Amino acid sequence: TAHYDNGTSETVTDYSFGGYEFIGPETETVEIYYKGYTVSFAVTVKSRVLESIIIVRSPNKLTYIEGNLFDSTGMQLQLRYSNSTFETITSGWQEEYDFSSPGQQTVTITYNGKKTTLTVTVTAKQVTSIAIASKPNKTTYLEGQELDTTGLKLKVSYNNGIEEVVTGNWTITGYDRNRVGKQTITVNYQGHSATFEVTVTAKVLTEIRISKQPNKLTYMQGESLNTAGLELTLTFNNGTTQKVTSEFTISGYNKNKVGKQTVTVTYQGKTAAFTVTVSSRVPSSITSNVYTVGGGWISKIPAGTTVSTLVNGINEKQYIKVFKGNSEVSGNTVAGTGMVVKLMDGNTVKQSVTVVVTGDTNGDGGITITDMIAVKAHVLKKSTLSGAAAKAADTNGDNGISITDFIQIKAHILGKSKIQAR
Repeated sequence: TAHYDNGTSETVTDYSFGGYEFIGPETETVEIYYKGYTVSFAVTVKSRVLESIIIVRSPNKLTYIEGNLFDSTGMQLQLRYSNSTFETITSGWQEEYDFSSPGQQTVTITYNGKKTTLTVTVTAKQVTSIAIASKPNKTTYLEGQELDTTGLKLKVSYNNGIEEVVTGNWTITGYDRNRVGKQTITVNYQGHSATFEVTVTAKVLTEIRISKQPNKLTYMQGESLNTAGLELTLTFNNGTTQKVTSEFTISGYNKNKVGKQTVTVTYQGKTAAFTVTVSSRVPSSITSNVYTVGGGWISKIPAGTTVSTLVNGINEKQYIKVFKGNSEVSGNTVAGTGMVVKLMDGNTVKQSVTVVVTGDTNGDGGITITDMIAVKAHVLKKSTLSGAAAKAADTNGDNGISITDFIQIKAHILGKSKIQAR
């Protein structure tokens, strides 16, 4: 606004101005010139702000091998500012990338907080050679031992100029645990190979033991020894074992000698032994591994046992007959207290024992209310059980007949518990 000496004023626009530079972030004064007069005002000059960066020239190298480092040679960045000015730089930025796997990979370029990206191609690294960096801890073996590669390390060289030590993911060929002598072992890794040597020495037999007895251990006088089923376990100094069923020798058996005999098995100078029993052609007494035989009784027979099952539990079963009174019984007939088991030599009885079925006092082979009543009557002294019936009534095995036996029989009948054969 121009003010005149006649008291008037007007707005003018044909002024000129100067006195400023705007080259830095500070307060500056702008001067206005009009017909020899000057007026001024202050302005604030702000710093320009970087708004974005772009790659205006790609780096010379855009293809890499897995594991390479990024090379920015040749790359140019253009910096774009808020005052519409531009600047080109060739260094000073930060780079982020991961070339640890092949494929299209992104390189992130950062400058003063602004980012842009570049896509490059990463190809898989290739093995160019391998060498043994460290042999396995164990290079001497006994025959039969498995190869142990613990401690084996490979130095692997790649086409990206990198070398690394690997400790697995290889394949091994050339080892034969059963071949004695020096052996060359080949390590194969991604189409390349390296070798080392091991020595295999012969194993030595240290012990034999019988792991399975022969199927037949009881013989009649005059029978030849049968080793079918005999199995030996061989133990060697390499910690391995082997099972054999032949190629051994047998000594110590006399088919005409009655009694227990120790039979010796010999294999490659090592021995083991088993015991057989040779009985007279017709045994002199009844024996069993299932039932209890003694004092004229055969006991420990559960209720419901058939005559066939009873006979099969007697070692001399081929010479056994079972009688109820004067009648022979067999097969699925239920064995009952009071029956008689006889050891027969033709028509001659060599031994007789009376059957005792625990809990069966009346000889029907079962445990019923009749037996319970009989025991109760005995305890109350209304009647007396004797002989095999008395032994059968002693269900708890205390050599007497008491209320306890009565309770056990009752519980058995009611299904609350089960009497154990004694």
